[in-house]
Amino acid sequence: MQDELIKPQNLTLSREQFAMLLPYLMVAVGAMFTLLAGVTRQANNKCAAAGVSLVTVVAGIYAVAAIWGEPSITLFNGMLAADYFAGLFNALLLGATGLVILASYSYLEKEGIHYAEYYSLILFSCLGMMLLASSLDLIVLFVSLEVMSIGVYVLVGFRRTDVKSNEAALKYFILGSAASAILLFGIALLYGATGTMNITELAAIAKTNPASNPLMTLASVLVISGFLFKVATVPFHMWMPDVYEGAPTSVTC
Repeated sequence: MQDELIKPQNLTLSREQFAMLLPYLMVAVGAMFTLLAGVTRQANNKCAAAGVSLVTVVAGIYAVAAIWGEPSITLFNGMLAADYFAGLFNALLLGATGLVILASYSYLEKEGIHYAEYYSLILFSCLGMMLLASSLDLIVLFVSLEVMSIGVYVLVGFRRTDVKSNEAALKYFILGSAASAILLFGIALLYGATGTMNITELAAIAKTNPASNPLMTLASVLVISGFLFKVATVPFHMWMPDVYEGAPTSVTC
């Protein structure tokens, strides 16, 4: 019985699948190299960190363009999608990240908070958003959302000597953690009600009279509430004014 319940997962990648995964790998590796570029606090290392982050963005866009128009496939047993939708959003997210990095350089110099960690956190947040756009599994979706959120929590409080910035980061972290807990609890209930975390399968189940399953209804409410907080939709927008006021201007972009 145990052997029937625990099925081995095939996580090997073909050459085509690795090519589809390359944009995410480039951003992850680039974020780590950005940290290494700013190990010391010398001015030239600050330029190096910004340069490495920009090169990472350009390389990521090139990787997305290289696989543009390829047939849609799924990765890791249907956990990630590599299709036109994911490629489009990845290109947009990388482009926006590049603009934020360019806009941040002079601002960080002016504010005296020019550290390599800033660019690394920007890239990790971008990676979380890219994975979020490609997610076909609720667990991958949740982890992607948290990778993005944790980076933003730190970026909001990046002006360490500013009381408003610290207050905004603390409020955002506490409320964001509560929303993440609600979202994760909803995902757990959704899995208990349906037996799957695959978004495609959940959509098919939802078409078959979900009102007859009260557990699924409750789970859906919790999941939607968690997402509404993350995007600051009424009535879950109470955190937004304080966070936008205290966060560095380049972060609010």
